[in-house]
Amino acid sequence: MGSFACAHINEQGQDMILVPLDETFAREGDARRRALLEGYADAAVRAGLKGTVVPLWPDGEKIGFIAPKPWHRYFSRIDWAFVRCNLNRRVSF
Repeated sequence: MGSFACAHINEQGQDMILVPLDETFAREGDARRRALLEGYADAAVRAGLKGTVVPLWPDGEKIGFIAPKPWHRYFSRIDWAFVRCNLNRRVSF
């Protein structure tokens, strides 16, 4: 059984589950990314977490992410230090 660290936060009234991943996630095909996101979301629900799973990965000096369009401005402003400081859960698969 595996597990992953995440940051379960509430920003501007939105529950978010930030899942830091490595840069290989960006190179995965769409089908594989969707399958991975579904796995993270299912595990988060089983762990009792509410919110939208947002995968994050290194993208040069920025962070790559998949999030609802209205959240893009917020995610374009955060960095890895923020993500690391907010890791507050470990979720099992």
